[in-house]
Amino acid sequence: MTLNLDGKRFTIVSNSAGDAKPGETLFQFEQSGNAVRATYSGGGVALGSMVGTISAEGLVEVLFCQVSSNGELKGGQGRMTAETNEDGKLGFVDDWSFLINATGTGRAIWSEI
Repeated sequence: MTLNLDGKRFTIVSNSAGDAKPGETLFQFEQSGNAVRATYSGGGVALGSMVGTISAEGLVEVLFCQVSSNGELKGGQGRMTAETNEDGKLGFVDDWSFLINATGTGRAIWSEI
């Protein structure tokens, strides 16, 4: 699966834990080759950034850092599997974990907006 995320925007549909909130946290992507970068904010996130790569199979592996709305700096990693949602839009199943200044793991479902 070849992914082009450049200029695409996403929101979280569900999240089992963490600061990103369904319908409130928005992500904006840019892409160069198989390298991606996104900024995000909203919900429990004041400002966040992620950088990663896209595999030929459509797996997006990212490292993220964010400042929560209460001022805490956190970092982690995510493995995002691309899928097409019921409405035909691009989405991800994101298995993520905090690695720095926080603990915990979760699964978030994303949808293109």
